Parts: sequence; structure tokens; C-alpha cells
Amino acid sequence: DRAGRDSAVKDVGLLGALALTATEPRRRPPKVVHDARHAARDLRKSAVKAGKSADPRTRGASAKLPSGKR
Repeated sequence: DRAGRDSAVKDVGLLGALALTATEPRRRPPKVVHDARHAARDLRKSAVKAGKSADPRTRGASAKLPSGKR
């Protein structure tokens, strides 16, 4: 009947769209996203480096501050 045929055509169309999406090569992220990821990574590295080079007496100073001041 007509309803079954329409449903089958829709299902085949969706299957085709799924096949196209699954076989499409991945695109690179936009340059802004790429730059932001690298900037965040560099910032983390510099923060770790600064923490390691900090004076041992000041490392726990933030733990002594009131909770609203961090």
C-alpha cells in the first residue's frame, strides 16, 4: 500500500544519509578552536612550571585564605 511504500522510501533515504555521514572524512577544527586548545595547553604547562619553581613555604598559602578570597 501507499503508506508502506512511503515509509520504505523514507527509511532508504535515512540509510543513505547515514552511509554518507559515516564515510565522510573528518574535518579539521576551525583555526580559532585549534589556537585556543594550544593556548590552553601552553598555559597549563607554564602554571605547572611556576608551581614547581615556587618557594615551598608559599605553595600552601591559598589553602590558608578564607574560602571567598580564592
